[in-house]
Amino acid sequence: MRVLPLLALTAVVLLAHDALLRTAPAPINPALPNRAQPFNTRAIAPAPTALEQAPATATPIETAVATHAEATTVAAPPPSGEARGAARRHARSSPRAAAPAASPGLHGNSTRAVAQPPDDAMASITSAGATEPAPAAGTPASLATQAPAAPAQGLHAAAFKVAAPVRLLYEVHADVRGLALDARAELLWRHDDNAYDARLDLTLPLVGTRTQTSVGHITAAGLAPTRFSDKARSELAAHFERAPDGVGGKIIFSANTPTALLLAGAQDRLSVFLQLGAMLAGAPDQYHSGTTINLQIVGPRDADIWQFTVGDMEQLHLPIGDLEAVSLTRNPKREFDSKVEIWLAPSMGYLPVRIRLTQANGDSFDQRLRVSESPQ
Repeated sequence: MRVLPLLALTAVVLLAHDALLRTAPAPINPALPNRAQPFNTRAIAPAPTALEQAPATATPIETAVATHAEATTVAAPPPSGEARGAARRHARSSPRAAAPAASPGLHGNSTRAVAQPPDDAMASITSAGATEPAPAAGTPASLATQAPAAPAQGLHAAAFKVAAPVRLLYEVHADVRGLALDARAELLWRHDDNAYDARLDLTLPLVGTRTQTSVGHITAAGLAPTRFSDKARSELAAHFERAPDGVGGKIIFSANTPTALLLAGAQDRLSVFLQLGAMLAGAPDQYHSGTTINLQIVGPRDADIWQFTVGDMEQLHLPIGDLEAVSLTRNPKREFDSKVEIWLAPSMGYLPVRIRLTQANGDSFDQRLRVSESPQ
């Protein structure tokens, strides 16, 4: 009889559990995430503002500048086809001015930014290389292009006689910063009735060769240069652009220094020695001791008025032998100008047989003739 109550109790418990299980939530269906995926995709669609920012890295100019920055940034998901179309439309409508400005150091100002090595002994030894300071970088163009002071009285060009073509070889002794240096120089002088060509090569052992050239015309007023060049590590040139009527003009420098006005009788730093000789050869009686000659002298970067004072006839002891020569001196007029001394020998058509250059720092360079021969 006791078994029946236990069975009845067991049946009640089973019925209670069954009722409880029927009222619990249904098991999670694995397929539900597939049905919810479209809803999730719509919920995280990119905002419209993100599409407007895409062209910031889409324009070619900005892309080139931002390449390095993009390399360190986590890439975003690629935009949809509609977003790419909007980006292209926005890129076409964006002004070019939005691109970052180029750095000045990448263009014209880079030359000033990189310091150039100072002129070495080879540069200074050059007979026509009495370098003068170029206009400062901040000098206004209007000041740099003003005409230099008009040549003072003493410029004689009424008569001149050009020396015959020749090749002159020189010994060069230099005293640079207390060091004694020896070099060789060669001046090649050629011309016909209408044009001339001059070339000076200076060779310094273990350093190299510096070359200056001057080409131009032979006129009633003497030599009229059209181009002067100076080449050591690189070449610099000055171009003489004369007015159609032959009066006035301008001088243009490849070094991008300000243009200078071209004055009557202008010479370059090589032709000046030959022009002075032609002037004295044409009218030697006009150039007595104390006479001054003023010429506009053009270098590779600038132009200035040089004044030469005629000295006495001297007896020189040179490697080629003893020669009589008249001296001409250009004394410095500014702190950093160089002193230039020239000796022209009447027996050699007033060609330069000796040239001595003394710089403001005391360095000196003495170029003395050793051989004169016919040009090949």
